[in-house]
Amino acid sequence: MLWFKEHRRIWRAAFLIILTVAMIGPWFFDRIWVPQPYTCSLPNVRLDDVFCGVPTSITWLLAGVPSQFTYLVNELITDSTSPYPASEWLFILFSLFLMFPFVSTPILILWEGQRYWSAIHRVALGLAAGTGLLIGILDFSMASWMLWGVWLYICLTISMWGWEVLILRIPRKRVQE
Repeated sequence: MLWFKEHRRIWRAAFLIILTVAMIGPWFFDRIWVPQPYTCSLPNVRLDDVFCGVPTSITWLLAGVPSQFTYLVNELITDSTSPYPASEWLFILFSLFLMFPFVSTPILILWEGQRYWSAIHRVALGLAAGTGLLIGILDFSMASWMLWGVWLYICLTISMWGWEVLILRIPRKRVQE
């Protein structure tokens, strides 16, 4: 256990690299309407009787968040009514939760002596894991085994949260002279 505590910067950097791989991996299916008599060719997968889907990364979806945010702010200022304003704001909020570990982990690597950064990091990991789990459960289907990116993200954030809470909180044994 002491080895884990002494090399926590290396573990956190490795976590950040693997978390980046998880974000690049497939998170959801981009659904395409293909009637039953037609087949789905690779990389598409048959999802049900009328839809095929291609596994898509969350980074593709998150790239549109800044423009979506400015659009929503413009809608609020001009007092226009969007048919789904609450769901759009929730999407932006949840996408920010997914990005929290990418901010809190480098800060903790640089300034690990600060106790409040560690607490903020644990909260960020909890919010990110909960959001990833919500996305994974809502998009659960028979072909969800192909969505390894979201499941890797969930496993990483949960295991990192447990590592931060359980292993790093164990006090060192003092050697008496």
